[in-house]
Amino acid sequence: MKSVKFLSCFCLGIVAWIGSAFGAENCNFRRGDVNGDNVVNLTDVIVLNGYLGNTNITSTSNTLRLRAADVDNDNDVDGQDVVFLQDFLFSGGPQPPPPFAVAGLDPDCTVFIRGDANGDGRVNSLDPQRIVDHIFFMNPLCVLASGDANGDGGGLDSSDAAFVIDFLQGQNAGMKAPFPRAGILCDCP
Repeated sequence: MKSVKFLSCFCLGIVAWIGSAFGAENCNFRRGDVNGDNVVNLTDVIVLNGYLGNTNITSTSNTLRLRAADVDNDNDVDGQDVVFLQDFLFSGGPQPPPPFAVAGLDPDCTVFIRGDANGDGRVNSLDPQRIVDHIFFMNPLCVLASGDANGDGGGLDSSDAAFVIDFLQGQNAGMKAPFPRAGILCDCP
């Protein structure tokens, strides 16, 4: 069992080393641009509905941008975000809060899912790679707490990547909150 974990971590390190050539994750986003194509439209409503309905949204064109999915900026990704986005797009409702007109950083609190280090809205095999990439190549995570998969609060280390691998293989009980749905990074007024 230990040799399998070592081999998994070793291979992850190689993949992270190769992946680091592509640069760090872009932390800027446009609220409402849920699929990251730089356009806020019906496709974003569909992707957000798919996320909330737990349908598979893993293709590149339908990857959820978690921070952008909090369309109404209430620090929760839920059905209200779908309604807000539909109202804006089709009924003349208010535009989403900043950053909207131009991509940027979230001026308020940031939503995240524990273990979802790459911010795609799911804990999957890409997340340990992002954690390792952060540890060894100092490529920043947009939400550092998302990489603290084991929830020990002691900073990111290889045990967080191993925790995600174990979770994906069904060898541990799961992540601490916020998981499996998004939660807030801080306590906003």
